[in-house]
Amino acid sequence: MELPRALSLLEESARGRGAPHVPRDAEGLIELIIDRHHVFTRDELDRLVPLASKVLRVHGMRHPALEKVSVILHALVAELMPHMEKEERVLFPYILQLAAGVRVTPHFGTVLRPIAVMNHEHEEVGALLRELSDATEQYTPPAFACASFRALYEGLRELQADIHEHVHLENNVLFPLAERLEARV
Repeated sequence: MELPRALSLLEESARGRGAPHVPRDAEGLIELIIDRHHVFTRDELDRLVPLASKVLRVHGMRHPALEKVSVILHALVAELMPHMEKEERVLFPYILQLAAGVRVTPHFGTVLRPIAVMNHEHEEVGALLRELSDATEQYTPPAFACASFRALYEGLRELQADIHEHVHLENNVLFPLAERLEARV
């Protein structure tokens, strides 16, 4: 998909959720990704992991799928935390240097290498989110669900929606921009 079309679709989707305008420059994109998506993901995982443990402890005997939900949630933490750290410490600073017109020779050679790693990790997270959606019957709590149970499923639904927006923004907007910037410098 071409960049202007991807941006307009993302902005249209974001407006529906009250999200901010999507910047078109590397600095603005990276700031949005970190401030909106990385912060949200970290905060939600910090909130959802103990909530999932609580719900599992209380309802696990009656609803065995909660064990799988807990396992998948821990796998998401194990995948997402180092992923975001690599972006913030390695890839994003390099992209910002490119945007500033500074040509450096990174240890990874070309921006294509870390982008390929990030894309692979995005696919892994996508697979985990599909498993999570299936395990929760598309985040539909059972009729007997208490407030905590319902809050867990709603939080998982919101986390998935945010991660999808986050990954789309990186894969279809930031990464192609980084490739173009590297080709110019």
